[in-house]
Amino acid sequence: MAGSSFSPILDSLLRSGLGTHFRLWYVHFSLHPYYLTQLDLTWPQLSITIKKDLHLSQTEVANSNIISLTATLIVRAVAGPLCDKFGPRLTFVGLLLVGSIPSVLAGTIHNAAGLYTIRFFVGILGGSFVPCQVWTTGFFDRNIVGTANALVGGWGNSGGGIT
Repeated sequence: MAGSSFSPILDSLLRSGLGTHFRLWYVHFSLHPYYLTQLDLTWPQLSITIKKDLHLSQTEVANSNIISLTATLIVRAVAGPLCDKFGPRLTFVGLLLVGSIPSVLAGTIHNAAGLYTIRFFVGILGGSFVPCQVWTTGFFDRNIVGTANALVGGWGNSGGGIT
């Protein structure tokens, strides 16, 4: 067994030093859509139940959607310069912490103001797309970076399309 190989492709990646590189990319590629799908894109299915439980009007539900989208747009505009200054990894971690910790409190809201607050923080999670793209761009050579970004972007957007 000393001379046998499990996978010639994997062995060549490990010998070239890219094994760790691809493992990190895989973890990033796997977790980013999970966070988006679980914390941001499940809202349409829950909005009917939340509207009924909190006794909200259709206008209040629509306002919460606008607040979430506004937060996402603001974060996307700010995340680029943050990626340039601190790198995509720290920016990504910061966005996930800022967005996910308040989102844990979603079960404690009792009115429209609480819903607006939670939706704002969930919208921050939607802006994590920017460090994801920057991170992927940094990981791959320029001859395949477009394909890698298309896969990562498409994978994240497929979660939105499926839900």
